[in-house]
Amino acid sequence: MITSEYISEDCQAIQSSVSPKVSSTKLEEIDINNTIVKRRNLEMNGSLREIVTPFSWMESVNNMRKALGNVFKYLNINDLISASRVCTAWNITAMDKNLWQTVRLKNSMVYDWEMFVDSIDQQRTETLDTRHMLIPSNVEDVESYWLRFSYAMKEAQKLKFIELYRCPVFVVEDIIYSLPQIEVLKATSIKNPNLNDLMYLNLNYLGQMTKLTELKLKCLTGIKLMALPSFENLINLKRFSLTSIKE
Repeated sequence: MITSEYISEDCQAIQSSVSPKVSSTKLEEIDINNTIVKRRNLEMNGSLREIVTPFSWMESVNNMRKALGNVFKYLNINDLISASRVCTAWNITAMDKNLWQTVRLKNSMVYDWEMFVDSIDQQRTETLDTRHMLIPSNVEDVESYWLRFSYAMKEAQKLKFIELYRCPVFVVEDIIYSLPQIEVLKATSIKNPNLNDLMYLNLNYLGQMTKLTELKLKCLTGIKLMALPSFENLINLKRFSLTSIKE
């Protein structure tokens, strides 16, 4: 790489030693030749150092962000948030909206659902997967936990796909009522925390989910439907599965 320092020294040498009558083309040839000779001498002496230009610095930063992004996409939500606190560069990469399009809560415990929903709403998260999410072990805590979840999820108006895991039946009903924009809703392990008998499910508001393309519901102990929706508005529905239904 030819530096401006070398070129400026060569130009001064040329200007002081060359006759004014020499053409500009000749001057350029002498300039280039002298620069090449000086560069080769520096290379032989081992004293040539690469000069970092703004362009090469930006290229290095972009390469670093791409590398971090390829690693961060395999992190769960807790690890991603932890990574965002390391430094400014990691924070910028970890908060990239592409990494938040799908949020999986496997092996993660959410303590503040309102803050969580606010975060995914700002990041424009489209898919929320709660499978194998950590939940409290105490029965009373479980019920409170899902109540906070259900209340906070009313504000998740940008979600399109949601998969619920071992949630009470009222959570499914609240999602159907509060998030009519949902396109895919799956809850294949519905379970009330303090009941092992038949559960009652009201699908009366399902008809307002006009963008719904897939619905898959299954209860671990059996479901009795209390109300069926009007299917005439569900023009986009392609997959519909209700299993463990009881008379």
